[in-house]
Amino acid sequence: MISSTNSLEIGAYYKNSIKTICGFECYRVKGAAKGLVEMYVTEEINLNYNPAFTNRYLLDLFYPLYVKKYSENHPNDVYKEYVFELE
Repeated sequence: MISSTNSLEIGAYYKNSIKTICGFECYRVKGAAKGLVEMYVTEEINLNYNPAFTNRYLLDLFYPLYVKKYSENHPNDVYKEYVFELE
């Protein structure tokens, strides 16, 4: 979904926009990579692998538990979404 070949440019960090995902407190990050990207990320997980997000540089900064990649003109019509879930 988001890889090191899709260079992701972080546009803004919203550390006051908080969601709890699987028990981890996450904040919102927005960026652009061949479309727009919205993520909820945590700094509590320190892993260098994520199946939907393989940008190693950014994985050193945070770990995304929610990723939505979408078109600016059609944000709710055409998008890819990854949500981390514990079973």
